[in-house]
Amino acid sequence: MPMFMITLNFDGAVRVGMPGRDDQAARESIPADQLFSWISLGWLRLYGIDSFEKEILRHFLAGDFPWIHSDCMPANTDGPWLPAPKWANRLEITNQPAALDKKAATNWVTWQSFIECLRGKRALRESDYGRPVQTALLDNVRIAREGESNSTPFYTAALTRTQTPKIPTDKTAKSANGRNDKSQSTLRLTALLNARDESILKRLQPVLELLKEEGIGANRSSGLGAIRKVDISEAPGELASSLSASGSQRFALLSPCIPTSSMLADLATTPPGSNSYTIVSKAGWIYDSHGKATDLRKPTVRCFDSGSIFAVRPSGQLLDITRENHPCFRYGIPFVVEG
Repeated sequence: MPMFMITLNFDGAVRVGMPGRDDQAARESIPADQLFSWISLGWLRLYGIDSFEKEILRHFLAGDFPWIHSDCMPANTDGPWLPAPKWANRLEITNQPAALDKKAATNWVTWQSFIECLRGKRALRESDYGRPVQTALLDNVRIAREGESNSTPFYTAALTRTQTPKIPTDKTAKSANGRNDKSQSTLRLTALLNARDESILKRLQPVLELLKEEGIGANRSSGLGAIRKVDISEAPGELASSLSASGSQRFALLSPCIPTSSMLADLATTPPGSNSYTIVSKAGWIYDSHGKATDLRKPTVRCFDSGSIFAVRPSGQLLDITRENHPCFRYGIPFVVEG
């Protein structure tokens, strides 16, 4: 099955919030479940609810996935950067653990380094870690309430550029959107995608074009999240072939996974210490079929996070989290790298 890439080329800054954090924190990637939600809303608007239920929802719930996609990760001309494997901090990478901790906080390694490390060809080195995207604090002003003498400024964090030579010192909205410094490249995020057949790609392209028109992430009314171009292209052969291996003994996640009961049963049979993972909680607000937020909270779902490593092949699901006649589903189907 050919592997494809969805690449979002942004006009300026984009904000993807982090659960449990304030506005001065932003994710450096778009989680696969959030990308699926945006695609689903676009499909509903373009093709209608009947098409969504017959062509998408029914197949995903039955385990016959029309496509599987990864997180939307930072990328450059060499391809996407991948989340550092969760067990990388167990390896003896440097004689200065403090320096490693600082590097590891960037959370990203090149896909070539990721594959070599996963397959035991070598340990990760400090130089393998990188910060492929930069963030900036965008100035905002809170209007003073009656009786207050001054308004209180506050800041919203947003991703600004890919592969910048240095973090911008002028942390204003104008500098963050890149218009004052043409020498610094714009932001690019890429998701890997395996499609059941090419017909689904022809249906996805208009949905992604709609996403381009509306933008992505938070604070879109302030100009964030504007997309200049969306591409669906076949992944380079070297990248596509490197993500699978015969006789695999390790499996890494490039997207959150809501485990099936069979996966949990398989994990219970593995030797202690053979898996290394992080569990994250997913929540948020339920949106209706028109893309408007309701006053209903999504039930909290716990899942394995991107970068987790397992000794058994992960299997996930599209979980029904419907509340009060508002259909809602959490995407938790893993995009797996074999080691």
